[in-house]
Amino acid sequence: YGAMLAPGVGHDDPRRIAAALLAQVLGEPGHGALHWALVDPGLADQAGLHHEPGEGFGTFVGWFETSLRREEEVRDRFLAVLADAQAAPLDADAWLRAQRTLATDLALQAETPIGRLMALGDAWIERGELDDPAETVARVLATPVEEGRALLEARPFDIQVTGNLGGAAEIVGVVVAFDPVGFFRPRLFHLPGRVGVQVRQVPGHDKRMRECCAGFHAARHAD
Repeated sequence: YGAMLAPGVGHDDPRRIAAALLAQVLGEPGHGALHWALVDPGLADQAGLHHEPGEGFGTFVGWFETSLRREEEVRDRFLAVLADAQAAPLDADAWLRAQRTLATDLALQAETPIGRLMALGDAWIERGELDDPAETVARVLATPVEEGRALLEARPFDIQVTGNLGGAAEIVGVVVAFDPVGFFRPRLFHLPGRVGVQVRQVPGHDKRMRECCAGFHAARHAD
């Protein structure tokens, strides 16, 4: 198992919808760019990217599952897909598909009492808003691809924290060890043991790196 964290946007940031759509374009299981680069050719069993908005910060959370002998190759290709996305124009058709998928998911969630209540509670706690499913769906469908391109122009994936579970690969750089339970997407990484975290720093981005690290460590301790 491998995981990656990169800085995103907060839950009160109007760009949060664009960030969610960008994560869909790049990492939706079964359809995103990471799927076609890693899962379709048989290099990984699964790979994806998700955006988690938080209070004052957000996080792009990426993950993959592969065999131990392919861990390094898959990790490198995973990061290469994200780097290529920052260098190439964001595909408008892929953005439209992501809009329709996310809008459908939101509409289906609102059809059940628990789904409706969760959306209502999240919106009120995070932004002090009363959630209207129809309005949320309309916002998703109205979010232009230019907002996704603007997020990529900020090059969020130049700063990542990568980790692996279950592997013996050598980790170089700044390494921190911690128990992974409840942190790296518990549904995928709820395993015993410890995980190494590699901090990859890009010259000139010291402040953003510190903010990114402070954000995910605060989120972990809050849980």
